[in-house]
Order: sequence, then C-alpha cells, then structure tokens
Amino acid sequence: MDDLTAAVARAVDRGARVVVRASPAQRPGTRFAYVADISSTAGRVARPGTAVCNLTEFGVNGLTEALRQEVGPKRVRVSLVGPGTVDTELGTHLRDGVGQAIERQIEGMELLRPLDIRRRVLRRHP
Repeated sequence: MDDLTAAVARAVDRGARVVVRASPAQRPGTRFAYVADISSTAGRVARPGTAVCNLTEFGVNGLTEALRQEVGPKRVRVSLVGPGTVDTELGTHLRDGVGQAIERQIEGMELLRPLDIRRRVLRRHP
C-alpha cells in the first residue's frame, strides 16, 4: 500500500470512529438522532484507476449499513447520501489519464458543490 492509499484509509477509519463515538446511540438518554453519511457512486461501482476512492467509498457504505442495523432499534436513523457528480478535487488525486477521462465524461454537466449537498441534507433532516 503506498503512502497516499494508507493515508486515505487512515482518514476514513478515523472519521468512521468519530461518527460512531459521537452517535447519540452511544449516549444514554438521547431520544432521537439522525446520522447522514455522504458517499458517492464510487461506493457502488469500481472503475480502473480509482481503487483508493473505491476503497474509501465502499467502506463508508459498509459502515453506514452496519451502523443503521446496530443503532436503528435505538431510535437513530442512519442514511447514506449518494449525490452524484460533485465538484471536488478528486481528479487531482488520480493517476495520469484517469482524471482526464473523468473530466471528459463530465464535460458540460452542471456539477453539484459540496455546500449544495450539506444544505439539502440539513434542510431534509435538521
């Protein structure tokens, strides 16, 4: 595993642990809670050159499903949001050729911004 892959895997693992520890299900006396994890289509479909992204997104999807099953009976709603094509720095982290191929695929599309997703999730689940 190269340094970048290891760093991404550590960051996802650390983030997942923070979410689970912060979950109201871990705090007795909490009446209701909502957890929304943000993922992407890379958590459902793997493509050449995106292995690290697939690693993290499949992991987020698995974590979300396991957390939903674990804390659902404790009055915690857990959802996975897969918003589609979002304007992120992903292309700058892919090997030569892959980022350009993605750029060609999304050329002319109006991309969502991370803030758009945040606003929608908070409006739907305050």
